Amino acid sequence: MSKIAVLFSGGGVLDTAIHEMGLKTDLAVEYDPGRVELSTAIADCYAKNYPSTELLRTPVESVNWIPYMGDDWMLLHASPSCKNFSAANSEGKETEQDLKAAIGIVNAITALRPYYFTLEQVRGYFATESIKLIMCALSNLGYSITYDVLNANFYGVPQRRERLFLTCCRNGTPVGLPPMQRPVSWGEVLGDRIESMKEICPSPAQINALNAVRTCYPDSYTFLIQKRSYHGKNLAVKHFWESAPVITCALFSDSHGSNRRSFFDVWYKGDWLTLSIKDMAMLQTMPHWYILPEETRVAGSIIGNGVPTKLYEAILKQLFRHYQRR
Repeated sequence: MSKIAVLFSGGGVLDTAIHEMGLKTDLAVEYDPGRVELSTAIADCYAKNYPSTELLRTPVESVNWIPYMGDDWMLLHASPSCKNFSAANSEGKETEQDLKAAIGIVNAITALRPYYFTLEQVRGYFATESIKLIMCALSNLGYSITYDVLNANFYGVPQRRERLFLTCCRNGTPVGLPPMQRPVSWGEVLGDRIESMKEICPSPAQINALNAVRTCYPDSYTFLIQKRSYHGKNLAVKHFWESAPVITCALFSDSHGSNRRSFFDVWYKGDWLTLSIKDMAMLQTMPHWYILPEETRVAGSIIGNGVPTKLYEAILKQLFRHYQRR
């Protein structure tokens, strides 16, 4: 068994983990009917990075799975849209489209009968009818189900990014979740790149705000600055040994959907520097070989919505350990 399928693949950030583990994705599905133009650009990026993967540009619930039945599927993964369940969306609620997506996932599981099934979502997804549909189908098909909310910072990712994960196995034995590791800081990931970052000119207000922080920590030589804007409050900073703020799509485009030119900054030994889009991808632990699109809002959507590479690598290693114990 070696074939892998990914639903709601986005630009394929999760697939970088599959690739880094020496495997490949055989089938991917990517299409968001609510954001056709953006979804098309994201799928184009997926195709560029994974030319040998069969990419279906259609909603998951519309896929005809009959041609794929009978194949030996080792792994099926699903990362349905989280926009209605994110803590950042206080007015979000489950929609008919979310339920359709869940039914699409159930149809894929039922048709492909993968040996392993994994699902990633925000914490709020666990209180939905969608997850109930999926877990009921898994149970009826004899799958074991293990689930918990994982903090990516304990799996090699320099962010306190919390995500619900399901790991399921067709043979009914619990897969479990990967053991936690030592937390990783933004400085450990980007430290070697700081001196090559682009220099910027802060405003007097920003300088004064940072000086207030430096008064408290006069011997610290570097800070990651979360926001360059200053509205009468202290700047939000992260010390070298802290995790970075969670990377979200909102960092890469403004309220009008236009591209932002800056995301996070670094103060380093008196110099103000800014992170590039590649640096932001590194905070998602994406490998250097991944080709990002030129348009910032598209690249940011891929990065912000992606499952961090190192986090899913940990999930894959847990599946391997389970498979060896069977």
